[in-house]
Formats: sequence, C-alpha cells, structure tokens
Amino acid sequence: MNLLKAAFLSAFTLFATSAFASQWTVDTINSKVSFTFVQNGASSTGSFNMWNAAIVFDPAAPENAKIEATIQTGSADTGNAQTDITLAEQAWFDINTYPDAVFTSSEVKALGGDKYEANGNLALRGVSVPVVLPFTLKIDGDTATAKGKITLDRTNFGIGNGTPESTVANGVIVEVDVIATR
Repeated sequence: MNLLKAAFLSAFTLFATSAFASQWTVDTINSKVSFTFVQNGASSTGSFNMWNAAIVFDPAAPENAKIEATIQTGSADTGNAQTDITLAEQAWFDINTYPDAVFTSSEVKALGGDKYEANGNLALRGVSVPVVLPFTLKIDGDTATAKGKITLDRTNFGIGNGTPESTVANGVIVEVDVIATR
C-alpha cells in the first residue's frame, strides 16, 4: 500500500521530460501513473486516477526544464475496494491530511539517445524526499511520449509505519507512461 505513494511520485517525474522549449499539455486520459507493491508475498498493481503535470521542456536544453506533477492520493485504485480504503487511511496515504503528492523537478539531464533522468523532490505525507526518475522520451511532431520507472521506499515517507516488510514490502515500483502535446 505504501508502494502507491511511490507510484504517483514516478508519474509526475516522468512527465516532466516532454519536448521542445515549449509548454506541454498532459493527456491524462491516455497516460498512466501506476504502481506495483508486494503484500503477503503476492504482487499487486494499481494506478492513480486523478493527477496532472505542468511541463516546460526543450530536448535541446533539458537543463532548463520545469516540471511539477500533482497526484491526488485518494484516487489510488487497485481494483480491490478493501485495499483502496486501507490506502486512504491515516497510517498509509492519510488523504484527509495530505490529499496530494507533488513532484517538483530541480534538474533534467540528457543521458544520450532518448534517455533522460529527472531529479527533484517528491513531497508526500508532509515529507519531501529527493528522487531521480530515469525515463525515455520520444517526440513525434507535437506529441511526446515519456516512459519511466522508479522504485521508492514507502518508509521514507512514513507510509505504513509499523507494518513489517514481511507483510508489505518497503519497495514500491512506480511507472509512468505519459503522452503530452504542445
């Protein structure tokens, strides 16, 4: 369940890497921020249904990129009503106190070819943690597609404190598959 938090972090980080010195508009209907976590030895997945990102990006000058992604933590959907209710509770996302997770970039680096990484901070449950999201970016005309994946440690954000790793793994994989237009 703490893995969900990591998922939204990855989603807004990846989106930050859209194309040319332009402002990009995220297609949230055809884009996805998903997460994978292990509970009681079984892998489970989910996604965030409500999120958005403000992205300014030029592949010729990625160091000037500005990305801010906001995920509504209460929109986590695992397909299991009980898990979704638990994730919203105080011990996990605590959506009543901290309704949003926010990623703000500090730097985007070109790694060669279509590979980049977005450095920034993910603020979740009142805690801000530095993160690095590696991603690929493909631009076709005025459409950019970014895909990235990161593993976050739920305990860095105080998610599920007191829940042993043998019950819910600390590592949560967050994947972003973002389409944006300029």
